[in-house]
Amino acid sequence: MAEDSGFTADIFRVAQEFRKRVNARDAQAAREIIRAYEVAFKGNQAQWNKLLKQIEGKTATRGQLVRIWRAERMDEQIRGALTRALRSAHITITDGQAAMLSNGTRQAGAMFDAALPPGIDRKVLGQIGLEWNAVPEDALAQIIGTMGDGSPIARTLATIPGNTAKGLESELIDGILRGLGPKQTARNVVNRYGLGLTRALTISRTEMLRSYRESSRAVYAGNKGLVKGYKRIATQDDRSCMACIAADGEFYSLGRPLPAHVNCRCITVPVTLTYKEMGLDVPEPPATVPRARDWFSKQPAGTQRAMMGKTRFEAWQ
Repeated sequence: MAEDSGFTADIFRVAQEFRKRVNARDAQAAREIIRAYEVAFKGNQAQWNKLLKQIEGKTATRGQLVRIWRAERMDEQIRGALTRALRSAHITITDGQAAMLSNGTRQAGAMFDAALPPGIDRKVLGQIGLEWNAVPEDALAQIIGTMGDGSPIARTLATIPGNTAKGLESELIDGILRGLGPKQTARNVVNRYGLGLTRALTISRTEMLRSYRESSRAVYAGNKGLVKGYKRIATQDDRSCMACIAADGEFYSLGRPLPAHVNCRCITVPVTLTYKEMGLDVPEPPATVPRARDWFSKQPAGTQRAMMGKTRFEAWQ
């Protein structure tokens, strides 16, 4: 795909095929993490119910409630259950990162193949001195188990049990002191417990997709004689953020990781030499796939408003 072109039908088709694989792996990881959390939650539920029964209908000070919390060893119970769940989550995420590395390196080659004209493949290019270099996956292994800032995923996950236990203690005691009643307090506790799950799922998606994009970029960078840079392809659905929709098609140098937000679902495609630059006497491919901005402009007003928010939608209108 030349730098000044849009997305060809072949490039977009390959991108969508790999996106489906990525989404399937992301969903699999999410299911495994949720199951581990459910086990942890059920293990703690009996303790919460026991504590709530002890104090139901009674008047107590904050100090008394804290002593009951500690007597029931609630911190220990919560931390222990969540630590076990998050050890499982760590394995799930790192396994997912490894799978995404493989997907990313395969996608890079498939994307390049899709950018070539009919009848021309990497073997033909090699015969005219344009070699395609495969990047060994073990050279990318340092990505596995790390966050985008280079810190270990395990260390970040390890902060969740303690934060959750503190938050649950505050939620439960404050609820009782405010007279919310056992049922409402229990609901608030469940919601607070779920924040840790949300954090774990966010880490899973963000870091697995980063591994996927970075492995593709590494392959592109290993083929600077054929690839000039890469472009962003935003997901064309109503869950995409407007920043990604606006940046769809933006060009990036090979030395720059894709700017991405938490839970970003964008993927990348290579910007290759033009056919003329490759020494091929064939017409350049036309861009036949609409950009995400064009897709957005054709959506119903209700979809546009939901994606932009009322204020921005009205200003845009």
